[in-house]
Amino acid sequence: GHEKRISGFHSKRSKVWRLVIKTYHNNTALDRHSGLESAKYYTGLNVQLFEPDIIPDNLQQLHILHNASLVCGTLTQAGGAEINNDSKEKLKAMESKGKSINDNYLAHARSVHCQAKHRLYSIVPVREKYDKELKDSSEGSDRPWYEDALAWFALHGNEKDRQDLSDAVNRNLFDYYSGNDSRSGLSELDLVLIRRGEFPRFNTVDGLLLSLAMRIQQGEDEVGLRRGMDQRKCVKRVMGLSATPSDGEMYENSHCRRCRKDWEQKGAVCSHCYLEEDIIKFQRLSNDPELSCVLKTIEKYITDHISNSKNQYLDFICQRASKFFAAQAKRREEINSAKLVWKAHFDLLSDIDELNQCKRALRLQREDEDVSMLTVNETAFIVDPSNIAIELMEHEVKQASALAALRRNKEQKTYLMNKRFERKRAAAATNLNNSDSIPIPGNPPETC
Repeated sequence: GHEKRISGFHSKRSKVWRLVIKTYHNNTALDRHSGLESAKYYTGLNVQLFEPDIIPDNLQQLHILHNASLVCGTLTQAGGAEINNDSKEKLKAMESKGKSINDNYLAHARSVHCQAKHRLYSIVPVREKYDKELKDSSEGSDRPWYEDALAWFALHGNEKDRQDLSDAVNRNLFDYYSGNDSRSGLSELDLVLIRRGEFPRFNTVDGLLLSLAMRIQQGEDEVGLRRGMDQRKCVKRVMGLSATPSDGEMYENSHCRRCRKDWEQKGAVCSHCYLEEDIIKFQRLSNDPELSCVLKTIEKYITDHISNSKNQYLDFICQRASKFFAAQAKRREEINSAKLVWKAHFDLLSDIDELNQCKRALRLQREDEDVSMLTVNETAFIVDPSNIAIELMEHEVKQASALAALRRNKEQKTYLMNKRFERKRAAAATNLNNSDSIPIPGNPPETC
């Protein structure tokens, strides 16, 4: 028969279409009929939906599969031989799919965890190498380079050199406090050591040495560094974090009142939180702008003094200072990498806890059970037998509301996507009509 195709029609926000046939092909077979009532017309629509499939929620699927597996397993144990054969196949399929979702959900977190640990393992030997070079360069001195430098100026330097060094440190500290306000816009989250008060006043090199020692000790007290704490021990604890945490670690973390504050847990603070506190302490100590200002001023003054006096001992001190700052940068890089490992391990524990929460099943309230002392999260998994009918109706109402909201959002999304498609077609048509008058970009014409 004859066929006519109509293309280029794009509907807007519509659910129902009314088709009106204005013309039709003249067919001689129609003349044999007494009227148009006996004629038959066939129409068809080729509909293209501008909606992608909604990505399913894997955690919801895991929750359903886990509970369904429990029910199916119970029926398998209680049913006959015929029921067992059917149920075992369904149970095996559901368990296999649930395990696949669980493994895929943790695969990304474990991959990030392993990559972060690999980076930390590559940084630690480099930091140890720099520390060894710094220790070897001291040639038996058990004091840091700046103490040896200030002691040399106090014993062998002239009065002018000592006064110039003190004035240079005071001047740079004044510029630091006035031009670079260390408290402006900073907080504890910036991982910068925010000092309480200013650097102790001094007028001599001996006073500078005493003030520097006091300020270093004061910084350790401000961050709460305990006696015997060392960055290497802290990093060693971080390197011991495994991508497959033990049951005890997962239980402790899942009940931590700090880690799982969103779940309203009331348990003791876990060891993972205490480890973060230690890492943050060393991060703040490694980012001390005030101390860095003082030490770099001393190094610069020694460098300028060497160019004038060519003193071999000061040249040796200057080399030690360079190795000190290089080792300090590697320590800072090491502790920052340790924090990344800690964060990756925390994300892994959070994913495991989220999966465990998904696999928790509802249970009926036991007889004479007091649920008033439980948290909101814990009571959400307990059902009162007398409220089953009410909760079922509430669930149906919530489901209907959610479906209505989903339908409205899908319709709005369809309308917006169609509008965008129409604008693109209109723009393409406009560009096609104006193509004759618009110059084609390319290489400039050649000139003679």
